[in-house]
Amino acid sequence: MPQPGAAVPRPLFFYHVPKTGGTTFYVAMMYALNLGWRPDWTRQSLGRFDSGPEVFGDSPATARNLPAGAIFAASHNCYGFHLLFRQLFLLATIQRDPFRRVLSSYTYECMRANRRSTAAEFEQFIRRPENRNVAVRQIAGRWPRPAAGEAGAAAQAIERLEGEFHAYVTADDIGPLLTHYLSAFGVPSVLIANVNRTLPEYRIDGQPYRDEIHELNAEDHALFEFVRDHPRLPATPPAALHSRTIYVREPGQRAQSVSEGQIADTADFLRNLERDHRFWLGTG
Repeated sequence: MPQPGAAVPRPLFFYHVPKTGGTTFYVAMMYALNLGWRPDWTRQSLGRFDSGPEVFGDSPATARNLPAGAIFAASHNCYGFHLLFRQLFLLATIQRDPFRRVLSSYTYECMRANRRSTAAEFEQFIRRPENRNVAVRQIAGRWPRPAAGEAGAAAQAIERLEGEFHAYVTADDIGPLLTHYLSAFGVPSVLIANVNRTLPEYRIDGQPYRDEIHELNAEDHALFEFVRDHPRLPATPPAALHSRTIYVREPGQRAQSVSEGQIADTADFLRNLERDHRFWLGTG
């Protein structure tokens, strides 16, 4: 079983459950690893791998387009996809309350389509099978087929987390999770606000549907409660502030999330930030 208190002995694979705040974690890691590149990393293999079997094949023998020696990878694909890389990874994931996740999924879809959110459409959205128990189907499944999300699937997902994942936390602990892996990889600090969020004009009040969403996502709710009550957050030894800091902005949101990252001397960055707290947002 992975040892939560250990430093990172091998690369990291992030199983990204949609709309859990995982994009913030992923973007921060990507900027840190790209801009804080270390000479002992002989191959720069970073990225997202969200295509299905038609691209990657359905077994290690038929996998294509996957890098060798990956340092960090992330995917919306179900558990087992990391095995196609034919290398050892630490596994991590983030979970979110199903009500918040489902509501965010719908309003995010509306934003990307530049379509007004409506209660009637939201009601249809939450009842579609593909929008139910998304987290359990991803974690309890086996590449290339997600789990069914039926009764008992949460127990399978929990067993997998406990036995095979180095870290699992809720969206409330993205900051500490990021701090651990940045420290373990020895890369610069990252200052980043939540990215890939739904703009206010596309949001909707989902409270009237809260009970129905929890009922339709009972397995996901059980998984979320387990992670909330028993998170696995690796211990991060105290360390001196890194001499370099990366600050990430998100100047584009509606059509697609567009981020910009810059690296600076930490002392200079803190002086600028003290002078004007809007500095890192590019508005100062």
